[in-house]
Amino acid sequence: MTSCASNKSAIYSIVYFYLFDFETEEQRQTRILTAAVEFVPLHGWSMEAIAAGAEVRFQNKYGLTAV
Repeated sequence: MTSCASNKSAIYSIVYFYLFDFETEEQRQTRILTAAVEFVPLHGWSMEAIAAGAEVRFQNKYGLTAV
């Protein structure tokens, strides 16, 4: 089970994509889901996997590292 802080961080990453990223909706969804695939063995095909994919996508795109 993921922690509340981890979920909050993932949600902030997703919100950032929707507010400040200028990709099309389809491009954004494809990139997030592609990144989420690596988390499916750990979380199953779930919101946790998608959130982790969004977080990784955000970190990779903006050159950030996990804390």
